[in-house]
Amino acid sequence: MRLPSVESLFTKILVTFKRFPLAIVAAVGGVVVSCLMVHLDYTKSGVFEGYTRILMACYLGMLLFISVALFSQRMKLSLIRNGLLQSAAIALAIIYFLTLPVHLHTSVYICFGLYTIGLLLLVSFAPFMLGGDVNGFWQFNKEILLRFLVAVLYSAVLYAGVSIGLLAIDKLFNAGIDSKIYLDLWIVITGIFNTWFFLAGLPENLDELEASTTYPKGLKIFTQYVLLPLVSLYLVILYSYEIKIFFTSHWPEGWVTYLVLCFSVSGILSLLLIWPIRNEEGQHWIKNFTRFFYFALFPLILLLALAIYKRILQYGITEYRYFIMLLALWLVFVASYFLISKAKSIKLIPISLCLIAFLSSFGPWGAFSISKHSQLRHMESILAKNKMLDQTNHYVAGKEIKWKDHFELSSVVQYLVEMHGFEVMQPYLYSNLDSLLKKELSHSSGYSTECAEKILKLMGLRYINTWDRIGKNGELINFKAANSEVVNIAGYHEYIPKVNLNYYGSKADTTITAGYKLGRDSMRISFNTVKPVVCMLFNKKGEILSLNLLGPIDSLIKSGYVLKETIPAEKMTFIISNVSVEIKLRISNLVVQKQEKQTHIKSMDANALVRWK
Repeated sequence: MRLPSVESLFTKILVTFKRFPLAIVAAVGGVVVSCLMVHLDYTKSGVFEGYTRILMACYLGMLLFISVALFSQRMKLSLIRNGLLQSAAIALAIIYFLTLPVHLHTSVYICFGLYTIGLLLLVSFAPFMLGGDVNGFWQFNKEILLRFLVAVLYSAVLYAGVSIGLLAIDKLFNAGIDSKIYLDLWIVITGIFNTWFFLAGLPENLDELEASTTYPKGLKIFTQYVLLPLVSLYLVILYSYEIKIFFTSHWPEGWVTYLVLCFSVSGILSLLLIWPIRNEEGQHWIKNFTRFFYFALFPLILLLALAIYKRILQYGITEYRYFIMLLALWLVFVASYFLISKAKSIKLIPISLCLIAFLSSFGPWGAFSISKHSQLRHMESILAKNKMLDQTNHYVAGKEIKWKDHFELSSVVQYLVEMHGFEVMQPYLYSNLDSLLKKELSHSSGYSTECAEKILKLMGLRYINTWDRIGKNGELINFKAANSEVVNIAGYHEYIPKVNLNYYGSKADTTITAGYKLGRDSMRISFNTVKPVVCMLFNKKGEILSLNLLGPIDSLIKSGYVLKETIPAEKMTFIISNVSVEIKLRISNLVVQKQEKQTHIKSMDANALVRWK
């Protein structure tokens, strides 16, 4: 076997560039921007998002340029028509960049993901978009898959080799190589080498693929002995679960949607991989399995729809639920097509998915528009139920709200801010959010929680995050004292610097106790997990001092201290005494579980001062 000469190698590089010039330029541009992002000064506001917008446009542009080049080559377009098509692709990439918002909300990234999926699918059928060459389409995608795997292997080996070489130079010669160089190297190899190598291996004679009959034996073994058994396993699990639902009358769990989707994707992928050999002698079982698979999909699609419908009924539509329902409808369409249609073109699968990815990303029918309006209606229903809206549909502060609604409102507000920006909340508030949230806008991550906290604070409510939820009717509230480090011990005989009692990990209705040695006596401080009472027991005399925190806790909540980061130290300081002793308990941090009918202590950090009488 002769290795290619340096001259032929450069010729191949040049030919690939001439074939995919815009795609390679976009890839190089993305690599330059990515390397700059590695060395960014993140203290400068807006810089990261600015580079991110360029990177997103470069990546999507690269995929679009590959599709356009393949379509042009297959259709043998004239120089002028090819130029016009390439110019249109450039214009689309520029328009996408210019329409990106300054602040990239989560919806922007989801939309980017949809465009990525759509364009990857477009690459898979672009050369065969207008032709009926189904075998050519399958052979082309087989070559894409194999070339991608080889490109990943080569890139990984190249990166490992060069990285080890750099590490050896750094350790042996004390070169002081910056650790970020390794990330730069990975970006360059995966962005330029991997892309160029992948494109160099794409079939050039696209018309000849229709006559090709090559089928990798390893692919058949993988499909027949790995993928299909997995599909069968999923089928047994899901139908067993469906039988259980039938006999127990329990509503299906939401996570079952993942299993149904895994089963569907694995099955469809398996059928696509063995499609060319379905008519070969001894392989007629494939047609029977195909019909069985698509028939088996319908009950499972119903299971998926029921599981997601319950969530929609309770909490409204979100992007996730929208896409689950859309995929369920798509599965019904695909299964019906392959059972009824005589043509049975496998090109329908990527083409229909590509259309769904693009069409669901915009318009009043799109995922973002429908989800936003659904969640706004859900929020309005919570506010209206608690009489928290005035006649102009603005929020009325000072209203009490049940914890369950409080938690749900926190969740909805954060979702709206994260997905669509804080601007969606402006119509419900009299305050100008743009001026109030400038600080949060300077951060590219985590700003949605901070914005949600401030918006709820304007409503007179505390933001409750997901981790605060205990069961269905409880929340965790954390009270933290200000300046708790400074302790005045004048007039007291004993000082206990650390009183740390923690419920977490213990069983319910448990007494948590800590013992302390004192000069004249010993003391145990404890609380029971189901009562908001702190007890101090002096062992020798058997004296017990009790502090009921229920009143102070309720007072702190009603006074609005749950909305503040810290509480004045005097509000968290308590003095209890009897004829022989006085104890000053200075609580620095108190975590309580607040339920509709009960309040429980979860943990307490404090110090104690003791005066003997």
